[in-house]
Amino acid sequence: MSIRLGDAVVLIRGDNSRLRGDLNSAERETSSVMQRLGGSIQTAVGNMLASFGMRALDAVAYGVRDMITGAAGLENTIATFDRLVDSVGGDAVDAMNQLRDATQGMVSDGDLMQAGNRFLAMGLADSTEEAASLAEMATQLGMAMGEDATGSMENFALMLANQSIQRLDSFGISSSAVRERIDELMESTEGLTREQAFMQAVMEQGQITMGRVGEQGNSTAANLARFQATTQNLKDQIGAAFLPALNAILTPLAELATQYGPSIIAWAQSAGEWLGENLPTAIENIKYALENISAFIRTVVPIIRARIRSFRDAGVALIEGLRDGIRERWEAILTWFREQVERLPRAIREALGIASPSKVTMGIGAQMAAGLAQGFTSGIDNLQPALNATVGGMAGGMSSVDNSRSVGGITNNIGSRIDVDQFGMLFEEYAGVA
Repeated sequence: MSIRLGDAVVLIRGDNSRLRGDLNSAERETSSVMQRLGGSIQTAVGNMLASFGMRALDAVAYGVRDMITGAAGLENTIATFDRLVDSVGGDAVDAMNQLRDATQGMVSDGDLMQAGNRFLAMGLADSTEEAASLAEMATQLGMAMGEDATGSMENFALMLANQSIQRLDSFGISSSAVRERIDELMESTEGLTREQAFMQAVMEQGQITMGRVGEQGNSTAANLARFQATTQNLKDQIGAAFLPALNAILTPLAELATQYGPSIIAWAQSAGEWLGENLPTAIENIKYALENISAFIRTVVPIIRARIRSFRDAGVALIEGLRDGIRERWEAILTWFREQVERLPRAIREALGIASPSKVTMGIGAQMAAGLAQGFTSGIDNLQPALNATVGGMAGGMSSVDNSRSVGGITNNIGSRIDVDQFGMLFEEYAGVA
């Protein structure tokens, strides 16, 4: 058979049963692993979705709160914008459209109204048209210098209000050219204030710079700014829609606060006074208790340590005393054991009431002798042939020896049969039996 591995072909010959078994086993193990892995992935995905769901709920709650808070703050901005536009003889709706066109939708309505409020309130613009011109120059030059449209309007208003020559460079306007133009205007125009000359010089030089840097409303940054402005407008509108419901909640809450606020404040004052009077005493009591506990521990711990050392020393002394006592009395113990062992036969005799010589041991000895005699008698038939064979062999080996030779006081012919009785007598003499 052949197994294709990618573009390679491996030829396998012979018995493939073991290989098939291994492949089947590997397939089962892989399937089991994939099942466990699938369960783990399912659990992980479930946890991830649960976490994502909780985060989504938190985000929604935070977003709603943020929208409502922003819309609540925007109410004052709208009211201020209406009043300032009305003060210069303009219409709030037309003024908003002028500001939107000037900034090409790159700034949210709330930020446009805040910037218009600055321009009109600080006297930088005497009409809604002038406010729109300032907004256009601020966003165009600010974005050309790498700033965002919203922040550029705020910085431009502050720069004009403070007549800051040093901040002109952040909008690409030449500070030296503005100084020269201020001096020219002051010399050529009677009654012109320096503030007016600064404003006119900045606007003139700003127009020159705008012509140099070109239109900024067609870039990716501008599109991103429009998207952010649109999103912010949507959030403000949704938040404004929640304001009536918020007012419906806040009104009774304010009434409750007004009704029960004094009581709560009085209770808080009473609680504060009580804590002020009793808390120092409680702290002192706790401090006193802790000091006593610490002193008790400092007193008891050395005693316990001393007792532990005493117990240890007593144990050591006990063991050493036993060892020394056994060592000193060892010989006496051994002597006592020897005496007891030596006394053992006497104890037996005293217990049995036997006098010396022992009739019991005498009977035992007689029985032993009778047994030995019976053994020799029954075995003599086997002993006689063995002795004859042994002596005969000795006689044959000594046939060349002198027949008259005396052995052990016995003279006989060695070559003939030796008398057994004579040999027994000789044996008894040498063995010390006789």
